[in-house]
Amino acid sequence: MNCPDQQSSAVYAYQDTKSTDCDYAVDFAERTKTPGLLCKIGQRLKFPDWYGENFDALYDCLANPEWPKGNKPVLIRLSGLPSYANKCPEDFSILLAVLQTAMDTRNTERSSAVRILIDATVPSLAQWPGP
Repeated sequence: MNCPDQQSSAVYAYQDTKSTDCDYAVDFAERTKTPGLLCKIGQRLKFPDWYGENFDALYDCLANPEWPKGNKPVLIRLSGLPSYANKCPEDFSILLAVLQTAMDTRNTERSSAVRILIDATVPSLAQWPGP
């Protein structure tokens, strides 16, 4: 898989997410159920009040060209996902699809770049090339 340029939104695999400076960090070490995971994402990413803590609302917020404010590239670090992936493999697959689809939408609409790092092993994801 080719690495997108600095202006593109994408989801990346990254094994040492704690050492990467980011704009938003979400640690799911204690979250192994989807409702809690989606709630924590909404809180940490400061989604609007209408965020419904479901996969559709996650997509809507991430793909929204008005989020985040400031029109600058944003780096999000999602860590602690391996235990969630093991406990909820179907929901983890849905989460990945939502993240990737939202990033594709941002690229199509030429919204500000959002790059998401996840610490789970996913063969279909490119490795984070660094800032």
